[in-house]
Amino acid sequence: MRLLTALALGIFLFSLAVTSTAANGGMLVHREQQGGYDIAVTVWPPEPKTGLLVFTVLIQAVAATNGGDEAHLAPISSDLVLRGEGPSSATVGPFQPQTVVPGFSHFDVRIPVGQEGQWTFTLDVSGPLGNVTTNVPLEVLPSDSRGLLTWLLIGGWTVGILLSGGLLVLFFRRLRRSSDTPDE
Repeated sequence: MRLLTALALGIFLFSLAVTSTAANGGMLVHREQQGGYDIAVTVWPPEPKTGLLVFTVLIQAVAATNGGDEAHLAPISSDLVLRGEGPSSATVGPFQPQTVVPGFSHFDVRIPVGQEGQWTFTLDVSGPLGNVTTNVPLEVLPSDSRGLLTWLLIGGWTVGILLSGGLLVLFFRRLRRSSDTPDE
């Protein structure tokens, strides 16, 4: 039972080392109203690095503002084409993602980006309100290869501490048992 408690405590402490989380979203990198559309683009991971980037694009129709400052948004069905241009003429795409939910313009696009630097992702939207194009500038950082090493070190230390604790418990139990037996 003590070993399970120590293991649970170790896993809990290990989970505290997580620096950031994203609940199916990431970081909002672009929002624009154009041609009757409201276009919101988020990217995961929140600090874009070389490797796989996940773009989530939500396209809605801008309804009447009713005299207020905020526009009312309505679901709309549209199509999306996404492509990217990076440093040294690097390109990705075009990607034509399918909607996550039929009838709504909510797209998830996984894009492999192999080069760090300034990228410009172009979104071509076509739907009942016409065709619009918007550009999303994004700085892509080099991937952090030390991340895996850090997690391996933390895991190694955690396992080492748990094993040391278990061995100490066994040692003290044996020591107590040997002192409880009478000498002959």
